[in-house]
Amino acid sequence: MVRENVVPLPAQRRILVIRNPTSGGGSALFSETINSLNEQCDSLALRTTTARGDGQTLAAGASRRDFDLVVAAGGDGTVAEVVSGLMAQAAESDPEQTPPAMAILPTGTANVLANEVGLPFTAEELADLIAAGQPVSCSVGQIESYGYFGAMAGAGFDAHVVDQVDLGLKKRLGKAAYVWSALKALRETPNRYQVSIDGRTLSVGAVIVTLSRFYAGRFLIAPGAHLTRSEFKICLLAADGLWDRLKFAVALPLGLVPKLGSVRVLSGREVLIKGTPGEPLQADGDIAAQLPVRLIARPGAIKLIVPTKYRAGARA
Repeated sequence: MVRENVVPLPAQRRILVIRNPTSGGGSALFSETINSLNEQCDSLALRTTTARGDGQTLAAGASRRDFDLVVAAGGDGTVAEVVSGLMAQAAESDPEQTPPAMAILPTGTANVLANEVGLPFTAEELADLIAAGQPVSCSVGQIESYGYFGAMAGAGFDAHVVDQVDLGLKKRLGKAAYVWSALKALRETPNRYQVSIDGRTLSVGAVIVTLSRFYAGRFLIAPGAHLTRSEFKICLLAADGLWDRLKFAVALPLGLVPKLGSVRVLSGREVLIKGTPGEPLQADGDIAAQLPVRLIARPGAIKLIVPTKYRAGARA
């Protein structure tokens, strides 16, 4: 049983929107949502990122004295930056002056966190939710010594795909750029990883540490995950050879990954991943760290506006 923890916000909101203008697309969705929000909130400020890390800096400076809500307008990378900024602010703030709550305006490529909570993808519904929805306490993942993520982190084949993706191609083709990168990465020799989960160590071919049920959009990998839970779901692939990668690729769009005999899904709050030193770790679709890394679940760390249906799922 997971206890729902709804945090009330004022009806007339002071909103800061942090927008990544290069994220995925969705310019029409963004413009229409902002126009509707302008009519519903008390005040709305817009800040645009120009370089990686700007979202974190802007969110870290968004005091609750000035804003009730920070909206991440972009993809999963933008969401992760805003999460990291709010977490940095929380670490430095007076305990009685907590950071603002957070909402998502999904204009990215995969929008994993938006899909996880079941956000609407129409401007009117999004604006209504941001303007009137109430946030719930959600967990985030900490990459020790690096930063935070909102949905997932992975080492192995998926991290190598993210590491090799051509950003220009991603901007032009969206998810298709990852397919092209995956085809190139298929030729790589698989590695082994030592994954310690709350002190228990296993040797695997790849690992995905997730707070979300979904992966790369709406592909199910961890049915028992929920953002309000206090632990990760850890998806362990026994091997990562060509045949294993092909089986994973076929099972993923069918929602059958958890049923693969070569996959185990465990639970834990602290995960240490070791491999070849310097290998990449992807988090929320961007390279975020290098191995070895320690991932720690931080329960209830942010207040995120989600639809009522997702909040209800927290009690299941």
